[in-house]
Amino acid sequence: NLGLAKSYMELNQNNAAKLAIEKTREEVESSDNEKLKLQFAVVNSMYNSKIGNHTQVFKTLKKAEQEAKKQKNLFRQRDIYKTYVECYRKTGKMDLAFFNLEKYHQMNDSISHTQQAYTISDLDSKYQKVAQDLKIQKLDTEKISMNQQINRRNITIIIGGFFLLLGAISSVTIFNLYKKNKEKKLELFDKNKQLTKALDEKGFLLKEIHHRVKNNLQIVSSLLSLQARNVKDQAAVDALKEGQSRVRSMALIHQNLYQDDDLIGVEAKAYIEKLSEGLFHSYKIDHDKIAITSDIENIKLDVDTIIPLGLIINELITNALKYAFEKSEQGNIHLTLKEEKENLVFMIKDDGVGLPSDFSIENNKSLGYRLIKAFSQKLNAVLDVNGTDGTRITLTFLKK
Repeated sequence: NLGLAKSYMELNQNNAAKLAIEKTREEVESSDNEKLKLQFAVVNSMYNSKIGNHTQVFKTLKKAEQEAKKQKNLFRQRDIYKTYVECYRKTGKMDLAFFNLEKYHQMNDSISHTQQAYTISDLDSKYQKVAQDLKIQKLDTEKISMNQQINRRNITIIIGGFFLLLGAISSVTIFNLYKKNKEKKLELFDKNKQLTKALDEKGFLLKEIHHRVKNNLQIVSSLLSLQARNVKDQAAVDALKEGQSRVRSMALIHQNLYQDDDLIGVEAKAYIEKLSEGLFHSYKIDHDKIAITSDIENIKLDVDTIIPLGLIINELITNALKYAFEKSEQGNIHLTLKEEKENLVFMIKDDGVGLPSDFSIENNKSLGYRLIKAFSQKLNAVLDVNGTDGTRITLTFLKK
């Protein structure tokens, strides 16, 4: 019931959430289970925050926060800080909202680190089992080898003393060679083990770096969002939203990198589709009015390529959504990314109003086009703009 209550609140069905909470109240109050009582207090506070009963929220959450720390319950602490953020934001206390937002992100990191520690421990146990199996297999091989040596010695004894002496000399020689071979194998095994461990540590550190960069960019995005809510000037709000979309485009890259196992790059198709969908959601564009289609090859791009390309795509889609369909309620946007010999070619095309006849990207002083030119130069790309029948912009650059 408490889980249902949280789901109902996510769907803004507050009456249904209240009924689900009340179903548990009598059982919780008569229970000695402190974990259950803590869960009830947190969910009930989230409900009071939803309906604006902030006085009751602060009264309940202070005690709940102490109990959550006592129980070392990271998930409940995260829910408590999230509820604090919503209450302080709604009551206009933005400094406290940001303070608790930082605690919320810190708790998310703690949960992530704990889960990673469990994963590493599990992988280490599996590795130790495999190593033990290899050791047993190696001992079996050595046993077979020793049996063969014994058989050879018996044959030597039967043949005679001369062959006994010869066999003894041969056995010593074989044993020395075997010992040296064994030592080399052990040395090679240790080096491989150290190399594997170093590579694993490097991969873990790279993922952690991308994870932290993503989290920092999300904090910047949250700050811009909080600032936009307190700004009255529409031009300033638009500028903050554009900045937020640029930050999100970079955060999405680092999210894909730390979620990917090989860490060598980002899948262009999935990234561009997520980026375009996020922009449609940010500007509240109805897909039934403006349709976006894509023909993107499944290409993996490195960080030095995907970051400037992603920011360019962000600016081009934003311009199309804001200006291309001012005189029409319907429109189409099409994206392509293909390999042509040693080059990559990206194109965005719309059937909107097009560009003025005297338009020149070189003379345009807007921040968006200045960013497009700057990142095009970073990619050493050729930029072609055609605005006679709708707008078509093509970017051609060398694949790394």
